Amino acid sequence: MITNKQRKYLRSKAQPLSAAFQIGKNGVNQAVLAQLLQQLETHELLKVNILQNSTVTPEDLATALTQFNAQVQWVNSIGRTVIFYKKASKVKNRQLSVEVEQIK
Repeated sequence: MITNKQRKYLRSKAQPLSAAFQIGKNGVNQAVLAQLLQQLETHELLKVNILQNSTVTPEDLATALTQFNAQVQWVNSIGRTVIFYKKASKVKNRQLSVEVEQIK
């Protein structure tokens, strides 16, 4: 679990990022969840935009992704944009997680 201070730091890091994924009318399935998880493995912080024509809510997406992989942390939702964080399993991809772990 990440603390409120860590969550605030991650929100500030995600603010300038553009949405890497868009969830459309097809919704969320296993393939989409696998792609999201793959992006989280390399970038550790991911911003996802849910399009207006989608029936998926930010809460549905957060629930589906955290059930797909328990290490994924929901950071924030603003409107139809959701931010996720996951510590990378490969050491070479751990840049953000080192900074996050220093915040207590």
